[in-house]
Amino acid sequence: MKLISLALLTATVGTWPVAQAGLIFQFDYSYDANNFFSAAQKSALESAASYLETRIEDNLLAIPATASSGQTWKPVYRNPATGVLVDYANMAAISVPAQTLLIYVGSRSIGGGTLAQATSATSVTALQGPSGDPWRTTVLGRGQTGVDIYPTVAPNTSTDFGPWGGSIAFDASSSWYFDADVSTTEVPSGQFDFFSVAVHELGHLLGIGLASSWTRQVSGTTFTGAASVAANGGVAPPLQTDGGHWASNTASELPNSITPQEAALDPDITAGTRKWFTDLDWAALEDIGWQVTPVPEPAEVTLFAGVGLGVFGWIRRRRQAAARAVRTK
Repeated sequence: MKLISLALLTATVGTWPVAQAGLIFQFDYSYDANNFFSAAQKSALESAASYLETRIEDNLLAIPATASSGQTWKPVYRNPATGVLVDYANMAAISVPAQTLLIYVGSRSIGGGTLAQATSATSVTALQGPSGDPWRTTVLGRGQTGVDIYPTVAPNTSTDFGPWGGSIAFDASSSWYFDADVSTTEVPSGQFDFFSVAVHELGHLLGIGLASSWTRQVSGTTFTGAASVAANGGVAPPLQTDGGHWASNTASELPNSITPQEAALDPDITAGTRKWFTDLDWAALEDIGWQVTPVPEPAEVTLFAGVGLGVFGWIRRRRQAAARAVRTK
C-alpha cells in the first residue's frame, strides 16, 4: 500500500453485521523478529480479522501435513522480517485446519513509501508423492470445485479461490496508530491507521489482486466481475495498471448507506483516516468466489458509533475457540 497524499474523506460510521461462523484468520507470530507485535498491535490485527470474518462463509477443507496416500506439501511464502523466501526445503511439514487461513506476520523496514506487503497467498511446493487430482484439489483449492488445480497450464478457468494463507510484513519505520477501540473512527493526524492497512492486506490474501479467479476477470485496466460491475453502477471498475488494486481514488459506498468512501483496496491511504470495506470491496470477494453474507437492514444492525467492543470480544472468543494450533511433524 503506497503512501500517496489524498484529500481527507468524510468521516464515516460503519455498520456491523451479525457474526457468523465461518472463515478464521489464524496468525503466526514466529517471524516477528523485530518485536513489532505487542499486545496492542495483536489486538488491532485481530480486530481487522474479525471485521472481515463476520461476512465471509465458505467451506475450506483442512490441509493435512501428509495425505493418507503419502503425498505431502509445503507452503511457499516470504519471511515478513526479511522479505526473503522461506527455505521450504528444510521446513517441517505443516497442516492447516478447516475454515482457516494461516497468516505469518512480522515487520521490517520496507521503504519506498510502502506501509505493508502481503505475499504468496497461493504458492506451494511441488506436490510430493503419488500424483492425483483429489490431493491437488485439497492443497490448491481447499475443496472448492471452481478452482483450477493446474494454474500454470492455460487457460485459466478458476471461478473460486481456496488459499492456504500467506504472509504480511508491516513497515517498521512508519508512524502507526493502533486503535484500542475501533468502534470509534478517530485517527490522529500524521499517523497511519493500522486497522485500515491490515484490512487492506487481508483483502489481498483473500485474493483481491492475487487469485486466479481475480486475474481471469481482469480486462486491460478494468475488472469485469459481475458483482463488482453492479456495485460500480453498471460500469466495470478501473484498476491500477498492474491489475492488483482498484485505480487510485476509486470510491464506492459503505454497506447499507449512501456514505461515500475511497475503496479499501485502492493502493493508498491518507494519514489520519480510517477505511472500511466498501460495497465494491465486498463485491470483489464475491466475484473471486467467497460466500459473502448480506449486511442486515439498518434497523437490524448496531452502529459502531457510541458502542463498545462487545461484539469484537464475542468474535475473538469464537475465533480462539475454533482455531487450532498448526501441527508440525
